[in-house]
Amino acid sequence: MNKYNSLLIRIATELGIRKGTTESDVNYKSRLIYSAVSRIGYASLWDKLEDNVPVSIEHFKRRVENTLNSYLKMYPEVQGIFPDDQKKISDSMYNTLLVTGNLYHSPKRISPPMRVQAGFEKIVFLRGTSLSEKISISGIGAYAKSPENEGNVSVQDMFGLSKNSIIDYWRHYSEMAIWTNMKSEEKYEFLNIKRSYPQSYWKDKPDKITATSLMRTVAPGTKIYYLYRYKNNALENSQLPYWLTEDNRYLYLSNGLLASENVLPPITYQMDGAISYLKIGYLLPPAEQNLIMLYSWPKIISNVDSAFSRIIDTEVLKAMIGLLNKTGFIFKEE
Repeated sequence: MNKYNSLLIRIATELGIRKGTTESDVNYKSRLIYSAVSRIGYASLWDKLEDNVPVSIEHFKRRVENTLNSYLKMYPEVQGIFPDDQKKISDSMYNTLLVTGNLYHSPKRISPPMRVQAGFEKIVFLRGTSLSEKISISGIGAYAKSPENEGNVSVQDMFGLSKNSIIDYWRHYSEMAIWTNMKSEEKYEFLNIKRSYPQSYWKDKPDKITATSLMRTVAPGTKIYYLYRYKNNALENSQLPYWLTEDNRYLYLSNGLLASENVLPPITYQMDGAISYLKIGYLLPPAEQNLIMLYSWPKIISNVDSAFSRIIDTEVLKAMIGLLNKTGFIFKEE
């Protein structure tokens, strides 16, 4: 038995991380280390520098990498689970914390965010917690359990989640189309509505249907997105505004389109006691995907940024299902 196992027991207790019913010891240890490293990286935001200047991004990442390296020396049995390049872990943790508001960013500097909490179905999602506060962790996201759903904002406002049905979202913007005959020589690709894994999300030929669908430019660089349809055997299109599609926001439209056609792949999950295994069938819109990335572990830690195979605390998952079902995302237990 590893002489440092008492440390992992302490981490599990302090962070409320429980082992899955059939989960291997090695996988459980790797999840504990992953979450502990993220928390120590988060603690580095309070480090005092000269003149109380906030810490740098590099300071945070070095703390994560150095801490991970120390843990892997103490627990060599999990070394093969983590990527050889520890920068992949620090980059992933930094990016996820940043996009979910868990870091306050100023030029080249980062600091702790303002304290915020939002409750939903007995889970209180937390941001900006103090280092002395008793919390639980799923993935690298902080939460607490409370029957009162305590919160000073809604979960939707806290994480920028859509408050509207993705089907209504699609219908709203597709009904605003201003159609013109397509005469451009530009090359396009077209949303693959009847996609089956491992086919691409996009294909090189349009669907010759009268219903509205999505297409985009193929050329490298910023993509320009359009609605398109066939009318009188001619292809018509309507350009979408950039703000509606930038930073992968087009996924609200593509998810809504697929949901309206009853072909949006579900998010499947398999419960294993305290944890559940997620398989995301179709990439979620940015805010929703980021929320899941924050509150879950990668199933394969060496593939830390995988958006499709994740492990999540089962109680947190139940709250996620309630949240995302409201806007049209489908969960299915295997």
